[in-house]
Order: sequence, then C-alpha cells, then structure tokens
Amino acid sequence: MAIANDIPSSYLAIPARMHLSDLKTLETMNAQFNPAEFDEIVKVRWARLPSPGLSHERLHYDQTENHKITFELIFDAMEGGTVEGNLDARNFLLSLCYAKAGARTVSDGEPTRVLFVWPGMVSLTAVIGEVKIKHTRFNKEGRSTFFKADISLEEIRDERLTSEEVRQTGTQRRSDGLEEG
Repeated sequence: MAIANDIPSSYLAIPARMHLSDLKTLETMNAQFNPAEFDEIVKVRWARLPSPGLSHERLHYDQTENHKITFELIFDAMEGGTVEGNLDARNFLLSLCYAKAGARTVSDGEPTRVLFVWPGMVSLTAVIGEVKIKHTRFNKEGRSTFFKADISLEEIRDERLTSEEVRQTGTQRRSDGLEEG
C-alpha cells in the first residue's frame, strides 16, 4: 500500500487534455474527460505474387495504410460541463464531417483536416472517418445532458513517412506548420 507522500506529484496532477483542432478555422475542442483508452491501427499491405511451382506464396510490399485511431469521448453536463457546452462540442464534432462554405477547388470541397493531440504521445494531422454520437440522458427541455461520441480518425499526410522517422518520433508528427504542444 502506497503512502500519499510517496506518490510523485506528476501522478496527482490532472492530466493534459486530449484535443482536436480544425486546421482551417484553428478552433480547438478539448476533451471534457480524456478517453479511458484509444485504439491505434496500422496495417501493412502485401501483394501476393503467384509463382507457379513454388511451395509458398511470394509477398511483395505494396504500402502501409494510414494510421487510424479510434476513441470515445464523454460529455456530461452534470460533471463539470454544461448543456450548452455539450451542444457546442456535438456541433463542433459534426462540423468536422462537412466541407466549409465557399469551396472553389476540389480540395476545398472536402471536410477540413484536424490536428489530433494527445499530449506527450500523439500529434498528427487526420481526417474524420466517422463520428457516432449516443445521447443517454436529457433535461426537462429535452436537451442532452450526457452523450458519448465514438470517433475514428485517419492520418492524412502529404509527404512520405519512413521507418526511421517513426522509430525516432513515433506519432509525434508536425502538422501544417503548427508547433507541437
């Protein structure tokens, strides 16, 4: 059993919050509560080359798919949040799924890129793959006081990423000239 005096202060401090930033408007949404967990998926694609007479399949590296991250955010108006804050967070998350007004090019006609930051672990540019929101508690006006948002992100890059870069920096990538925080 640990004595409170033996616990390093870094364990007692409130952790830095995970956040998402819209890279067009630079608006940022901090998580009300850091997710309890998140999943990272990296898939390597191999082409199967037919080789008549061989006792095995030949595999040829095709590519590494984009880094995918899934997590759940919780918004609770009864635990430090507000009904208005819940609505704003919901609207922000949903807005990341649509193109901005006034698109004049093909790239402007797609949903914005987001910066996903889990301080000290992940900082990468991504696009929203899916947002699934489940409301489970409402006030007497019928407004949501509690919801969970399941979010899937997929990294989007404009430059090649190498094994050596990943070995050195993991998922702490620089994004669109923004400093890592």
